[in-house]
Amino acid sequence: MSTRASEGTVIEGKYRLERELGAGGMGAVWLATQIMVDRKVAVKLLHPAFMDQDDLQARFEVEARAIGRLNHPNCITLFDFGFSTDLNAFYTVIEYINGVSLDKRLSSTVPLTEVISIIKQISLALDHAHHQGIL
Repeated sequence: MSTRASEGTVIEGKYRLERELGAGGMGAVWLATQIMVDRKVAVKLLHPAFMDQDDLQARFEVEARAIGRLNHPNCITLFDFGFSTDLNAFYTVIEYINGVSLDKRLSSTVPLTEVISIIKQISLALDHAHHQGIL
């Protein structure tokens, strides 16, 4: 991601970026610290190249508002959403969950009882999202 985001960058005086967790075509996700409460969070930064594309900005904002409506143990929590003038990028701040991604977990043999548990948790999260108007 060609942005000024780097280890140690502070966004809006609130979030200090620590390391990039992943990147894609639209931006990157960083592990960060919410400075005031010393909490680990994940910060998703929209790539600055998309700043002139109103439809992508709108989609990013719609996604943030949708996540903000979720309140369920199987769904992430949105803490903040905004625009960083320093990085010229929109960002969302969500709860950081330390663990193994689902695709990595399922790349090895998983006991049937765990598969059932995973499917149940995903189903409950999807049901909650559906009841919040998220398709």
